[in-house]
Amino acid sequence: MAEYRDGFINVNGMRFHYLDWGDPAAPPVVLLHGTTSNAHSWDRVAAMLARKYRAIALDARNHGDSDTSPVPYNRDMLAEDVAATVDALGFARFGLIGLSMGGRTAMVYAGHHPDRVERLVIEDIGPETPAAATAAVMERIRTSPQRFNSLDEYIAWSRQSLQFADEEWLREKARHATRQLPDGTYENKYRHNQSQNAPLTTELNLWEHIAKITCPTLIVRGSESEVLTAEIADRMAEVMPNARHIVIERAGHPVHEDNPRDTLRVYAEFFGVPLD
Repeated sequence: MAEYRDGFINVNGMRFHYLDWGDPAAPPVVLLHGTTSNAHSWDRVAAMLARKYRAIALDARNHGDSDTSPVPYNRDMLAEDVAATVDALGFARFGLIGLSMGGRTAMVYAGHHPDRVERLVIEDIGPETPAAATAAVMERIRTSPQRFNSLDEYIAWSRQSLQFADEEWLREKARHATRQLPDGTYENKYRHNQSQNAPLTTELNLWEHIAKITCPTLIVRGSESEVLTAEIADRMAEVMPNARHIVIERAGHPVHEDNPRDTLRVYAEFFGVPLD
């Protein structure tokens, strides 16, 4: 796997961590993770993109090694964090990939700045989500443990939402998603204390918003996901001027983590990256 560099940047009154892959002079692609995750969830995708691009995977506020938000936050604020980060890094135009929370953040950013995004991937999220799936996601966020007795305990918790992911990936994910404390337990790097009473919503009508996104867009849905339905994905492809809908088999909501082989093939083709 390609090497990455750890980076930190101060924007919007906070310190944000990101992973930096590939040639710094190459065209950039920015990757946004989902709730409870972190930038390392994109390691396999970023390593592939680094063959042609500079891949920047950002830890959102309250996630990974970025600061904890001083106030409850919503997706408008997350999009403002992205905007400030890409401006500070000097990216005039760039590719953008987002899963779940990161996907809706990407929708908000790309709708506000359609001239800045060259290519967009929205992974397993839409402008709306079925009520049952929303309730399940919010319950998982609300009850996410802040402490684990072992990495195996974290892996068991992760397996609940990553039903198809391989064991090697789950162990790697656990290593990056936690930090070991002096007493030998492991602290979750996701801090939900600021967000559990502030649903990560936006005041925008996202259906009207995504109609403003004109760049080539890939809507990716996991075949076993209940978060993005086929009907919503098809409607998105109709509303967006330059979008298409693709289904990845044997994958749930975190598509690229559940089925990296097929997802990498699709993303490589979309971004024009040669695979071995």
